[in-house]
Amino acid sequence: SSRRVNSVVSTLCKLRTTLDETGEEGERRRSLRGVAALFRAGEVDEILSGSTSRRLRRKGVLQKKTAMGRLTRHYFLLDDLLLTGEALKGSRVTSWLSAHKKPSRASTLALDVAAAAIPASAAAAAPALDPTSDSEAEPPPLLEPPSTTRRESSCGSAIMTPPPPPSLRKCKLLPLANARVGYPTRDEPATFEIHFATTVDEGGTSKTSTLYAADGEEALAWVGALREAIFTLS
Repeated sequence: SSRRVNSVVSTLCKLRTTLDETGEEGERRRSLRGVAALFRAGEVDEILSGSTSRRLRRKGVLQKKTAMGRLTRHYFLLDDLLLTGEALKGSRVTSWLSAHKKPSRASTLALDVAAAAIPASAAAAAPALDPTSDSEAEPPPLLEPPSTTRRESSCGSAIMTPPPPPSLRKCKLLPLANARVGYPTRDEPATFEIHFATTVDEGGTSKTSTLYAADGEEALAWVGALREAIFTLS
């Protein structure tokens, strides 16, 4: 009967879903969903659609060079995209501006304004800003993807605890096609650059991001992962 056929089809669909969630394909999907879960709902849905083989290659915390100093950002390297995010206020990781070794008056004023805008609770948790300091603050740990936890009730039934709220806000989602990566130099072994290609409408030039890793070993690991992803796209 048609009811029995529908039942068989439903069972086969469930079996296919179960098989998809196991092995390498299941791990690929779980890793992408884990990254998306760190952001607000729908904010980075692009990483879940489009390419059916997209996977997470590397993740970590880096500092990005800006006109006012260094911004701490969370980076997620995918096969064809580089996703960046910053910590939301109230989360357990807070982005901060690092100090220039020789700050200008404008940059010092900007740091004062930024510090004044931070709530007292966040300021207490974040490292102090010292515009004259030569030392660099340690970047915060990378947030782990939130997960739904399973616990047992007093009567033995399972209770699913919802995941915690998102911890990151999307900054940029940059395509890696035709991008170039600059190796760290001997003078700055923990620093590297990414040159992103732009469209003809934008002048056909490139946008450069200067990034700082915790040390030279981590910088080289990022450079290697980026070059491999870009080479695979070409």
